[in-house]
Amino acid sequence: MLTRIVSRFKGLTIDLRADNSPCRRASRVKQSLSDHPNSSIHYLPPYLPKLNYKERLWRMLLCEETISEYHETVMHLEVAVFSRSQRRKRLKIRKLCQLS
Repeated sequence: MLTRIVSRFKGLTIDLRADNSPCRRASRVKQSLSDHPNSSIHYLPPYLPKLNYKERLWRMLLCEETISEYHETVMHLEVAVFSRSQRRKRLKIRKLCQLS
C-alpha cells in the first residue's frame, strides 16, 4: 500500500497516521518505510474515550436507552438509540461534542 501511495505522490513528503495495531508496526511496514525515505508514520496515542466526544454522545444515548428499557434484539436497540438521537436538540449534541 505504501508503495502505491509513494508512486502516486512522487517527490512529496508523506506523513501517515496509524493506530497502534501490531500489524502497523510489523517488520514489513518498517522495511517499506526504510525503502521510501520521504515517508514516515506517526502512531496515534492509545485509545482515550474521554477525549473522543462521539464516544461520550454514544455512551449517553446508550445509557438512556438501556437503563430502564428492554429491547428484544440488537436491531431494536439500534432503532431506539437512533430514534432518541433524532429527538435530541442539535445544540445539546453540539455542546456535548464540543462542536462550534
